[in-house]
Amino acid sequence: MSDQHSPTSEQHSHADASDNAAVPAWAELWHLRFVLMPRRSIAGRLVRGLVWRRYNGRRWIYKRFTEFDESGSSS
Repeated sequence: MSDQHSPTSEQHSHADASDNAAVPAWAELWHLRFVLMPRRSIAGRLVRGLVWRRYNGRRWIYKRFTEFDESGSSS
């Protein structure tokens, strides 16, 4: 019996091999997207317009984009 693999161990080894597939570089980075349909952010709020977006391996994650002013003026 030690020479044979159990069916469950073969299934797990096959699943582990498929989990190690190469992930595209863009999937791990936050990038700016324009979203027309409101999406749920990671904070639970609805976001639309220009948002940060990233793929976590299962679904898209969205964050609100906050613009910044490099000059430091408030007008």
